[in-house]
Amino acid sequence: MNYYALFDAQKNLKTVFPDNGRYSDLIPDAIQITESQFLALLLHKHWRLDDTHQIIENLPPPPEPPTLAQIRARTRCAAWQFRRALTQLNWRATVEAAVAAAGQDVVDMWEYATTFERLHPMIATLATAINKTDADIDAVFELALTFQE
Repeated sequence: MNYYALFDAQKNLKTVFPDNGRYSDLIPDAIQITESQFLALLLHKHWRLDDTHQIIENLPPPPEPPTLAQIRARTRCAAWQFRRALTQLNWRATVEAAVAAAGQDVVDMWEYATTFERLHPMIATLATAINKTDADIDAVFELALTFQE
């Protein structure tokens, strides 16, 4: 039994097949491979041909790690987690004083929101009011997300 592989124009694996002499002559682009290559290719389709017609692994590149902006955009926590983090950092009284000074809309959000989003304008306003940096606020959310119900 012989084994063959077919690759597309970009040299990516299309298919592999065993052959006892019936089909290989009908498919001129088929490349004869060993049984172990056949089994490996059959199980894992991320292979390609290099310029010398050697079969090489062609795994897709790993995804790019998210940027800090992307992480911040999807970071949110429950209100109780946020308040608990502020308490542990000894910032709670300072934040609540800033909330009270900010006006009724901020007071309402503080009192009735069930979640806090890292990039919500209220968070930025409060951070500025209590002289905290973006890194400080990131740390609050990081700590908040460690708390489980």
